[in-house]
Amino acid sequence: MANDVAYLAPRPCLASPIPEIELAADMLSDAVDALMAGQRDRATELLAQADMPVLRTFSRKIMDVTDPTIQRRRKVEVAPGAQERVKQRKPSNADRLTIHQRDGFRCRYCGCRVVLLNVRKRLRAVMPEAIPIGKDTYHAAFLTINATLDHVLPHARGGDNSPENLVTTCWPCNYGKEHYRLEELGLIDPRLRPPVVDAWDGLQRLLPTAPAPKPAAGPKAVRPVQPKRPPPEVVRGNAAAESWHDQLEARFPGAGRQVLAFAKARADLGVDHAINKECVIRLKVNGSTITPLAILRNGDVNLPWYIGPHKAAFRPFAERVAATIAGAVAYETPKNWSVRMHDKRPLNVDELLAIQPVLVSALIDLRARLLTAD
Repeated sequence: MANDVAYLAPRPCLASPIPEIELAADMLSDAVDALMAGQRDRATELLAQADMPVLRTFSRKIMDVTDPTIQRRRKVEVAPGAQERVKQRKPSNADRLTIHQRDGFRCRYCGCRVVLLNVRKRLRAVMPEAIPIGKDTYHAAFLTINATLDHVLPHARGGDNSPENLVTTCWPCNYGKEHYRLEELGLIDPRLRPPVVDAWDGLQRLLPTAPAPKPAAGPKAVRPVQPKRPPPEVVRGNAAAESWHDQLEARFPGAGRQVLAFAKARADLGVDHAINKECVIRLKVNGSTITPLAILRNGDVNLPWYIGPHKAAFRPFAERVAATIAGAVAYETPKNWSVRMHDKRPLNVDELLAIQPVLVSALIDLRARLLTAD
């Protein structure tokens, strides 16, 4: 009987996490930082190191749902009517992100750090060879710490999609819990433990914009067109600014607001912006102004826009941006150094926003060079 009591003693998760999980999270974080710094080979190396077979074995043991040492199921008396499925919509992407942020991008059961699904998708889009997805070759780190949401009271047993009933989980904890109640598996309610919130961001820093909403299937009801409100950074009555913002947002949702927020946050460097048919990002140093880049309303990026006599000082800026964006190249013209893609197309705003930390560092270096030149 004593063994039975110990066997069914309440526990926080299905299986205690192994040390390699935290090591893998660190490797994925370092890989993202390396990619954002233009170190593609280093990022590939780190992603390969994070693909540890021991993680795949651990995860599949939990997800197999047949191991009696993990699946400690027992019958629990349930009040009548408590298992009726509730009809409801799925949480939106924005709702999911809010819950992940609330939970510190950590599994509320086992406590491991998790990585957002869109981060894995973006890494795979940029480096498909480094992140296998096949049934028998799924990248072990992403198999183990992929971020999901779990219904504490399962949906199949009457649980709803309210934030109070949803918690962030890793894939194995979610999959292994299945449709069972906490009491049936002997799990402690994760909501009794406060979430750990620190600098871990689920690696969302790799994502340049929020995902665009998917079009609804089937015919849409005709609704009156509502006038769009410009973001606070766009002055009302400035038709050119509103037109730039609306046309850019139509092609790259969220990009207009991010561009303006980026410029506003760099005021301490002497950065500001102006909008007419395009948005120009200006850098003021010692009374002189150059324009390192401009974002057109179709999302194209001209880099540079105007640098005056500062071609030599601008070269390191252009080369650093080109080195950070896969497929980009810095090239010299009679008057300046410019950046474009290998296929000769301009950079687009998504590619630029994806390297914001590098862009800030490059602006700081450019400012220092201009100060020295003056």
